[in-house]
Amino acid sequence: MEALNAIGRRQQLAAGESLIWEGEDSLRVANVVEGMLKLSSGTRDGREQIVGLVYPADFIGRPFAATSSHEVTALTDARVCVFNRRDFDAFAREHPALEHKLLEYTLS
Repeated sequence: MEALNAIGRRQQLAAGESLIWEGEDSLRVANVVEGMLKLSSGTRDGREQIVGLVYPADFIGRPFAATSSHEVTALTDARVCVFNRRDFDAFAREHPALEHKLLEYTLS
């Protein structure tokens, strides 16, 4: 945990503020500490489709991916622990148990 904390930083989000944008380079991943966020995608006709909600302890972003598949926006004031995706990817490779747990969580 100490090594993971060393590569993360805390960030406050106001309700309505986005952390990750759909289709953009996947530069960060995060863990929700407090608050609620939504995952959304744009439809072909320009509407927003909410595809998920995330709560404290949930992980957001796409480790090991080049682009983000969803926009992540705070529904309430929120606090997240943000990791540079490359740093997180390297950390996960060095700690295979974490990588395995992340995969289990993603598939459940």
